[in-house]
Amino acid sequence: MSIKKYFGSRRFKYGSVAVVFSVIFVAAVLVLNIILTFIGKEKSLYADLTKEEFYTVSDASIQQLEDIKEPVEIVFFQKKEDIGEPNGSNPLGYVKYLAEEYAKSFDFVSVKYVDMLGSPALANSYKSSTNDNIKTTSVVITCPTTAKKKIVQTNGFFTFNEDGSVYGFNGEKRITSCILQVANTDKPTAYFTTGHNEYLSGSFATLLDEQGYEVGILDLSTQDIPADTDLVIINQPAIDLSGMAAQNAGGTNEIDKIKNYIQQDYGDVILVLSAAYPDLPELRELMEENFGITYIAENVLNDTTANTVGNNGAMIIAHPAGTDTTFEYQMHKAVTEKNIKILAPYSVPLKIIGNPDKYTAAVLQSSATSQFLSVNEEQSLSVDAPNVPLVAVSSKISYDSDQNEKRGNLLVVGSMYLFENDMTGNSSYGNADFLYGVLKSFGNTSVSLDISTKPFRDDYLDILKKDANAATLVITLVIPVILLVFGMIIWVRRKRK
Repeated sequence: MSIKKYFGSRRFKYGSVAVVFSVIFVAAVLVLNIILTFIGKEKSLYADLTKEEFYTVSDASIQQLEDIKEPVEIVFFQKKEDIGEPNGSNPLGYVKYLAEEYAKSFDFVSVKYVDMLGSPALANSYKSSTNDNIKTTSVVITCPTTAKKKIVQTNGFFTFNEDGSVYGFNGEKRITSCILQVANTDKPTAYFTTGHNEYLSGSFATLLDEQGYEVGILDLSTQDIPADTDLVIINQPAIDLSGMAAQNAGGTNEIDKIKNYIQQDYGDVILVLSAAYPDLPELRELMEENFGITYIAENVLNDTTANTVGNNGAMIIAHPAGTDTTFEYQMHKAVTEKNIKILAPYSVPLKIIGNPDKYTAAVLQSSATSQFLSVNEEQSLSVDAPNVPLVAVSSKISYDSDQNEKRGNLLVVGSMYLFENDMTGNSSYGNADFLYGVLKSFGNTSVSLDISTKPFRDDYLDILKKDANAATLVITLVIPVILLVFGMIIWVRRKRK
């Protein structure tokens, strides 16, 4: 066959078409891969394939932040490319991916990368004081308008089990909380009372700070409760508050200040008791006569191992109280409906005695097998105390002319460790989220209650860099080569016909 005839033959035409199409396809895939790789680096183009959606901004955050107008910057202190992919040895990668998603989800959020090693002066400009600790693994969330900033170290975006192992990623809750704190110009205020040997808890204050509260100290013996106060905490007082006797002697009636704040100003008070301290008659009288709640001083609840953690009978697992239509149920609903445990270690037994002027109810309670014993006497667990309140609420309720409800609340907590990290810091427990539920029920709508920690599990579909590289190799090289080989085979076979 002549060359001219061969090139004009049907066999050549069809075989050549297969080869040409294969070559064009390979070239197109390679060009597309180069383009997408470039866009991915510049625009953080990726798909969140993790089961818990580590890099996705949830509807809860969108609702919490929808009214924010002030600009917010999320600042990293490494070059973007140096932070790398998220994995066990590079936890900051998880934060980077999530921060980029916030920038895509909200017009007011931007992400910046400051090379701390190359530009130390620029990095130091993000410090509020010389005591601030900014490292290459730090993240600063700041609002230039309000001049407020929060410095979070990488570990602050994760939660840990008691053995120190990582439990989950709480990056979304942390970032949303920080944005609320730095961008909000109208922050709720909370005061811890002092002057009665109260425990000034750092972890309790941190939980409030994370929910956007301005936290301060209040001495009721010399100060009135400020008019703009949203919450007062009396945390494990060892000395009684002063009452009518002090007033008759020319002193300050601290009991009246608390009573009037709740009943007249419709404020909210959290009272945390301790089994280690003796009876406080003035405070107990306030609780009983005005709010229908009392307690059994110097006693601690115990239970069987089925209702405790470990072998310590005082590590009580709290049981939810109320029905899904009641006020008290709303405080723990987001936690208990997910079957997450709330611990109430070393709880003082509470009792609801009722008050015709108040709404009183147990919020959390012990099991049907609980008992209590005196902490000052050696005795067997002979006093049965089934379904004892561990946390109780008493509310003063009224309505304005438009039938809008006003509610002042006293929340009595029997466990001195309920909001402390000492024994409830394990992230698999729901103590912190229970506090957020309480704050939300009290009327603070800014709390990020519905943003849960996202636990790490072995069954995640998580695309890491090595997996992505393998997938890229298959798509851009292996598949085109297979198609090219098939094209060549078809061309050869047709050539022989």
